[in-house]
Order: sequence, then structure tokens, then C-alpha cells
Amino acid sequence: MRRRLFNFLSAISLLLCLCLAALWVLSYSHEEGLGWASSTINAAGAATNGHLVAEFYRLVPNQSEPAASGFKMRSVPNNPDEYLDIDGLLTIAGSHGFRWHSVAYVSLALPSVQHYHLILVPLWLLMLPTLILPATWLLRRRRTRLRQRTGLCPHCGYDLRATPGRCPECGREKSEDKNPRMATNEHE
Repeated sequence: MRRRLFNFLSAISLLLCLCLAALWVLSYSHEEGLGWASSTINAAGAATNGHLVAEFYRLVPNQSEPAASGFKMRSVPNNPDEYLDIDGLLTIAGSHGFRWHSVAYVSLALPSVQHYHLILVPLWLLMLPTLILPATWLLRRRRTRLRQRTGLCPHCGYDLRATPGRCPECGREKSEDKNPRMATNEHE
């Protein structure tokens, strides 16, 4: 059961990694965005120029213009010459935040916007954690196959050349393997 759950989570993680890779490549030609707005709170995320940009802000209540609420998607051609000026945002009076290479966070207050927060993260950095489970799955599979080819127990790695039927270390028989391709014939 645990092996199936691990395999399932590895497959989901690999699929998420492939989606992020496709978004990363697409972000250099188109800006893809998704936003949510209410009368006072707005949240938006966009993939542009290889980065994920997330904005959260609260509008100052204005009774004269009711804002449209709900989700909005957008896809516009990307202008590679337009980059978000994080250093310029950090120089505005009342702003707080940091910038480290291409990761940034900015928090500031403007006259029409209260509590503006902006997060900038490169998409390749988001892909790295999604590769951990698939890489672990691949290394485990390679280790098991290598152990079988060299006459070792696929579970614990004990040398089975003297005792081909049952592993004296972990007590498992070779025929206990669930995968018939991995099980070996006891008469060999």
C-alpha cells in the first residue's frame, strides 16, 4: 500500500513538474494570468519572463465605483523588454521587502491601495521540489534492478548467491515479490 501511494505521489509530482516546465517556456512568449477581485480585496498571479508574480492588495473603500467581483483570466503577448522594476518599488517611501537574485518580496502602502504585497519567484525554482519524489522513485527502481542483476536481495541488498531461495538477512523469499518481472526462478 505504501509503495502504491509513493508511486502515485511521484507521478503527480512529475506531472506538476512538467506543467511548470511548460508554463516556464510559455511565459517567455505570453503572459498568462489568473486573478480574483472583490469590492476591497484583489489577488492576482501571472507567469511572465520565466517568473511567477503574485500580487495581493486591499483597495481603499470607494463608494462611487463598485468593482466587478470574481475570477478573471488573461493571456497577452509578452514584451521581453518590460521587466518588473523591483528595485524601483523598494525605493518608494514606506516600502518594505527584499530582493535576492531573482526572488523578491515587496510590501508597501499607496494612497489608493492598502497593504500591497508582491512576490516574485523564478519558475525553475518552483520546479526543483517537484523533482524530489520522481528522482527518489527512479533511484529506488535502479537500485532494485541492480541488486537483482548482481544476485543480491532486492529488499535489503544481502548476497543471495549461497542461499538463492530465501534471504537469511530479511527472511523474504524471492517469490514474495509482487512484481512478476522482478521475481526470479528458485531453480536457477
